[in-house]
Amino acid sequence: MALANVAVGNTDTDIYTSSGETCVVTMYFCNYSVSTVTLSIHAVENGGSVADGSLIAKDITITAADTYVLSTDRLVLANGDKISAIASAGSSVTATVSYAGV
Repeated sequence: MALANVAVGNTDTDIYTSSGETCVVTMYFCNYSVSTVTLSIHAVENGGSVADGSLIAKDITITAADTYVLSTDRLVLANGDKISAIASAGSSVTATVSYAGV
C-alpha cells in the first residue's frame, strides 16, 4: 500500500491520479483550520472533468480540527482516472489517500 498527501484548495484539486490500475482503500480529509469547512469529492474518468456526474460526496461538513474518513470496500481506478476535491476555503484541508496496485 502507498499514500498520497495533498492540500485541498478552494478550486478543483487533484488529490490522486492513478498510474496503471490502482485501488483506493481509504481517504482522509483533515480540517486543520479553526473554522468549519465543506468539501466535495469527485471520481473522474481519464480524460473527463469535474462535474456533477462525477460526484461521490457533496458538501460534507467538517468542523474545525476534525477529520472525515471515506472508507469504501474498494474504489478501482484505471490508468489516468483521478480523485479530485474542492473545499469551501483554501489552506484548511489536507487529503490523504491510501491506495494499492491491482
